[in-house]
Amino acid sequence: MQKDLSKVLLITDMDGTFLPKNKELSEKDMKQIETFRQRGGKFTVATGRALQASSRYFDTVKPDFAALLYNGAVAWDCNKNSAVFADFLPRFASSYAVEILENFPEAGCEVLCLDNVYVPKLNDVEREHIGICRTNPVFCGFDEIPTDRIKVLFGIKHEMQQKMADFCVKKGYSGVDFVKSERCYFEMLPRDVSKGSGLKKLIEFYKLSGFTIFAAGDYDNDIEMLRFADFGFAVANAQDSVKNAADIVLKSSCEDCPMTEILNFIYNEWDGGNNNER
Repeated sequence: MQKDLSKVLLITDMDGTFLPKNKELSEKDMKQIETFRQRGGKFTVATGRALQASSRYFDTVKPDFAALLYNGAVAWDCNKNSAVFADFLPRFASSYAVEILENFPEAGCEVLCLDNVYVPKLNDVEREHIGICRTNPVFCGFDEIPTDRIKVLFGIKHEMQQKMADFCVKKGYSGVDFVKSERCYFEMLPRDVSKGSGLKKLIEFYKLSGFTIFAAGDYDNDIEMLRFADFGFAVANAQDSVKNAADIVLKSSCEDCPMTEILNFIYNEWDGGNNNER
């Protein structure tokens, strides 16, 4: 007898987890997810990407619940094409970004809003990021960017990333949080916003009490989501910090169709309990 998956949600990070280096969805993983849905399971994604950088995947992925974007600051209903919720940076956070760039002049920067991506400072890392995300950003100064700013991404060489992080800790900026989302990306988010907080809001909005939540990720910005989920998976290529936070470290990397291994665990090893309360 098959397990009842009607109260199971699988949520996964995109880049480095669900998306391999070529940034194309795996046909094998998508077939596995379709089978999972046919058996009653629900599926969605959580990403640091902006709406513009995520939307090209929505027609294929077809999230069952809102997709978490901007590292959990926004939940986007792909069917209604509108936000379920959105958190924004305080207006004074722009002064933090300006100060950070003054102290790290080699860094690039982009500011993400719902309507577009804005680039007040371009460098090679930021130029590469634009290419990866396939966005068409607006190049302008901070004073020309709309005030509904969701997050700021700094593109900086890996050897300087920790120095930037240490600088921000020393400054003690209020009203915001910071997270590393890749080797060369360091982000400023609204205070207490993460993929974990976004997942919690998603569960509350859709009234998913009693669901078993499975989550997968690879980098520091996924840690809170893995900890909040009932089962957190780290792909084989994940950072050590993510592997330490996960319940299960997969043998599969982002290049090896990791959803297949996760779903095999759900079908064959998970005990099938659907009585989780939050």
